[in-house]
Amino acid sequence: MEDNGSGTATRFVVANLSHGDPSCNNLLKDSDATSGSITFTRLDSNRVEGSYNLVFPNGNGTLTGTFVAPNCAIPAPTSDAIPTTRPTCEP
Repeated sequence: MEDNGSGTATRFVVANLSHGDPSCNNLLKDSDATSGSITFTRLDSNRVEGSYNLVFPNGNGTLTGTFVAPNCAIPAPTSDAIPTTRPTCEP
């Protein structure tokens, strides 16, 4: 999902479902959401809040819920490319 907002920077939302074994190996195939929605109800310099309703392929099902998280600084990207690396697993 891409949101160019009112500024010039491109912002991306990536939804990925993973289920890891004790060694952090992802046990699911094709775990990027193929449809659904992510709704932000609060997005400011201190906090991010919202809800999600995501559909995953290959029988991985749907995931629905809410989130509340601190808004943390993310290093500026070096290009306009969509990020291709996944978050690091910490068992």
